[in-house]
Amino acid sequence: DYSIGMVSFNSDGSEDTNFKAPDEIVNVRKIILQPDGKIIIIGNLGKTSIARLNSDGSFDSSFNAQVNTDQFFAVQTAVLQSDGKIVIAGNFDTVNGIPRNKLARINTDGSLDEGFNASNGLPEDNYNELSVFKQPNEKIIIAGRYAGISQNESKIDLALLNADGSLDNSFICQASLLPDGGIAFIINSVQTQTDGKILITGGFLTDKNISAITRLNANGSIDATFNPGIGAVGAFEGTTINQALIEDSGKIVLLGNFEYYHSIDVTGITSRHIVRINTDGSVDTSFDKDVIDIGNINGGTIQTDRKILVGGRSIVRLIAGVNLGLTSAEMKQNILIYPNPVKNTLTVKSKTPISEIEIYNNIGQKISHQKDDFLEKNINMQSFSSGIYFVKITSDKKTEVRKIIKD
Repeated sequence: DYSIGMVSFNSDGSEDTNFKAPDEIVNVRKIILQPDGKIIIIGNLGKTSIARLNSDGSFDSSFNAQVNTDQFFAVQTAVLQSDGKIVIAGNFDTVNGIPRNKLARINTDGSLDEGFNASNGLPEDNYNELSVFKQPNEKIIIAGRYAGISQNESKIDLALLNADGSLDNSFICQASLLPDGGIAFIINSVQTQTDGKILITGGFLTDKNISAITRLNANGSIDATFNPGIGAVGAFEGTTINQALIEDSGKIVLLGNFEYYHSIDVTGITSRHIVRINTDGSVDTSFDKDVIDIGNINGGTIQTDRKILVGGRSIVRLIAGVNLGLTSAEMKQNILIYPNPVKNTLTVKSKTPISEIEIYNNIGQKISHQKDDFLEKNINMQSFSSGIYFVKITSDKKTEVRKIIKD
């Protein structure tokens, strides 16, 4: 027997036993945390496909949105606006009994916002590929293969909606501007940068083993200053960039199912599902690309402390590229590091041969690298500046990261 639902974790990774989600929840596709601590969830939730939970996991009875109750995944995605209203998209034609075709906005209590009406909705062939993304100015980008705002308008891959749901005609992006003309392209992520430019990532629905990434100017035209080469490349069909995370510096972390980025010759990089790129689309070689291998990475987030949380077959946390997860209890018992804090010489001892020791500063830059087979190693840290460092130790094909302080 097994169960599918929701679980909450404390900041140290332990389970939050005060959180108990209702048993009716079968499958959750998206979670949105409100500023007040309440939680919007989307998925197969029993009698509905969108609901709101209290901070303890119980259903919030003040929220009631019925969206095609005969469809398990009638609502497929949503964005929360600053006023608390929620724009939803998916495979539905009514919200609380009122006709709405695949796109709607609901109020904070779950009732339909009848002032938001995206013309006649979207064409029938787009129901399972529609996504919505909020811009900083509260306008909404809708994205999907053959997406259009009404049956009478030309079909486009991206559209920009005003606050009332009407089409922003100043946004000029056409399908022909997107990779492969947009015909076989599915969009997974749309991110608006602080300069207003729009980063788009996704994949192809054909037998191509390349994954697409492009950047638009604020008006929808192609940004000619961004050059990602051939994008992300994989060995098999299904290659995709699932998500793009934009750091405060403007650099971009790409997550997905791919093996290489930019090219497959010496100018490219073996990426293994994660890579960080510069603002012009080139590879950021300071990012440690070999720190994790958890298979395809489905998504992630950048925490306020700049650490990067990513998830695939498991969940790991990185600090600017240094893996802070997947440490076994056995390794903790086998490896001894002292003194900590350290002033001059750091000693690393292990019961099993150590093949590699790397030291990173607190912004993820590798500043020391020792590669050999040894049971004990003394590392001279006298010239290091005072502060926090991370020691990455590889032994018997396992890796552990320890935090140390340099006086």
